[in-house]
Amino acid sequence: MSHYRKFVKDIGLIGIAQILTNARGFILLPILTKTLGAADLGIWYQFLVTINFLIPLTSLGLSNSLIRFLPGSKDAKDIREQIWSSAFFTIGVSVIVGLSLVLLAKPLQHVLRIPTPFMVFLAFLIVIQSLSTISSGIIQAFQEAKKLSAFIILSPIADIVFVSIALAMGKGLYGAIISMVLAKLIIFSLLVFLITQKVGFQIPTFRRIKELLNFSLPTIPGATSYRIVQVGDQYMLAFFKGIASVGYYASAYSLGLILNMITLPVGMVLPALLAKFFSENNIKEVKTYLTHTLTYILLILIPATFGLSILSKQLFEMISNREFALHAWFVIPLVAGSSLFFAAQGIFVQVLYLFKKTGAVGIIWFLAALINIGTNLIFIPAFGLLGAALTTLFSFLFIFTATWFLSSKYLSFPIEWKSLFKSVVASCLMSLGILMLHPEGLLKTIIAIALGMVLYTFFLFLMKGIGKKEIEFLTKLFA
Repeated sequence: MSHYRKFVKDIGLIGIAQILTNARGFILLPILTKTLGAADLGIWYQFLVTINFLIPLTSLGLSNSLIRFLPGSKDAKDIREQIWSSAFFTIGVSVIVGLSLVLLAKPLQHVLRIPTPFMVFLAFLIVIQSLSTISSGIIQAFQEAKKLSAFIILSPIADIVFVSIALAMGKGLYGAIISMVLAKLIIFSLLVFLITQKVGFQIPTFRRIKELLNFSLPTIPGATSYRIVQVGDQYMLAFFKGIASVGYYASAYSLGLILNMITLPVGMVLPALLAKFFSENNIKEVKTYLTHTLTYILLILIPATFGLSILSKQLFEMISNREFALHAWFVIPLVAGSSLFFAAQGIFVQVLYLFKKTGAVGIIWFLAALINIGTNLIFIPAFGLLGAALTTLFSFLFIFTATWFLSSKYLSFPIEWKSLFKSVVASCLMSLGILMLHPEGLLKTIIAIALGMVLYTFFLFLMKGIGKKEIEFLTKLFA
């Protein structure tokens, strides 16, 4: 069971880091909503969304190549060649994109809804974040989980501290963005120092850049489509309903995405472990991991989705204000449901990765992006924020269904349907208990959350939703 314990340990280590990362939204959201207002908050989120949308394009997916090829490289000079050729190539591409944004700032403002003066900062951040993505890939390739976790933790802490100070000093949106640029620059400088200290520096010859790009470029369409599904609705909301609607929607969306902190650590640890067993032709162990991981994730996410949906208005009002809660609380249950489908497909997609069907994954996300764009064009003008949230749910439902169907053609694994059905029943009973409490205000909401956890656990064990087999597995795991 040693590899099981290492699996859980790695997930736990990165999971703690991810929890702290997601805490950034909770800490900054009340500060932002109380100091910026809906319109400026909309610009803030649009600024962040644009960066996240462009990074896969400007970094060219080279971090994936480094993760794939660096572990197999033994020659120090070859390692430096791969690292620095990727870094310098990324600098060239990201600088070109950044300069284009600055030169086209005025016409782009009609689409992005980002004021022209902010475009310089946007361009600078694109360069920094593209290189940070490469740096993160290098740390992952060296399998240094502690350094990776430290990077994941320090980045949001720096954002929180710098942005909070700027807002507390009354510097507004302009000060918040400058502060974020400084925070990112400091973290990036630290990453460069650590990498240079480990491998050294050399002027690259770019002799392996073609090989690296041949591996990385096919991942870009899928990554871009993923971003479209996640954030494309914000651009359309800004276009059809104004930038203030983005402020309401994105703040509610960020609360709904809290469930992702449960699944992201698994996605960073599980692929390498499955690949190891698959290369050893140990299909039984692959199936065991897929079954248990899917079961345990859903046993947590199902009640979390129910609870977050029921308490969405109260929770949103607690971390923002009544105005934001009234305008967008209904977005949270739909985004929470989307996170549930996203988590489930994240397990099934591992099968396609094992069989090297990355092209199929890209096609699924591309079709989902088309569905997202098409339904947004219909739903957002008619239903506004509700329409945007519904299209997100439809898109992720399609991704989950298509991934499950396609992966089953290559490798199917047992699904604990009885346990999952009992989880849904226990979640429904838990929800009734929370509704009977009629939680209002901070204290009652906290009590409702605690009560929900107790009720769900009680009903699940009462119905034997977790059987003897699962208990024995967990006992061995933590023994």
